Amino acid sequence: MRYFIFIYFYFCFNQLQSQSVQFATEMNLAVKSFDLAHSAKDYQTVLLKLEPIAKTYTNEWLPLYYMSLTTTRMSMLKMDNADILANQSIELINKAKKIQVNDEILCVESLAYTAKMSVSPYTRWLRYESKIKSPLVMAKKINKENPRIYALEASLQYHMPVMFGGGCAKSYAVALIASEKLNAQAKLNTTYYMPHWGVNVIKEITDNCK
Repeated sequence: MRYFIFIYFYFCFNQLQSQSVQFATEMNLAVKSFDLAHSAKDYQTVLLKLEPIAKTYTNEWLPLYYMSLTTTRMSMLKMDNADILANQSIELINKAKKIQVNDEILCVESLAYTAKMSVSPYTRWLRYESKIKSPLVMAKKINKENPRIYALEASLQYHMPVMFGGGCAKSYAVALIASEKLNAQAKLNTTYYMPHWGVNVIKEITDNCK
């Protein structure tokens, strides 16, 4: 009897290990495509890679996280109907939050609402300000070392309409903090598909605000 129990647990362990390896392989390929994406077609390809992963691994938040991040970028770059894409991004990140709430998910939640606001910033800023800023406050309480929190804070300040106090004056110093934390995280992060974006967000500010 003990022998059969041992075989059963051994089989289950191997199956779980195999699923973990398969998930990592599929996510690495999808995230690599995401990192290299520039055009609407590229981002659509990323979504096509992520959708089956999300359907297969229903307890994993990362596929939904990257799908939300992808549609957010497409919205901000006006790759189709920006409003609809922003709505999709919000819906996807809300699904991810049902699986887990962490600092990375909260960063993309903030970004998704930023995309929604960016469709018409002068008329929507006051409506979405709290939904953009509150997730970042919560994310910082969870993990104040996350560089994407500071990158998004700097970007918000930089892109904010001047009439609301936007520009380089306050954003540059925060962007430098984000850069330091991103470099520190890169040395510790050994899993490629884990969130590592933020370089371009920081570079835009540091290049233009020197």
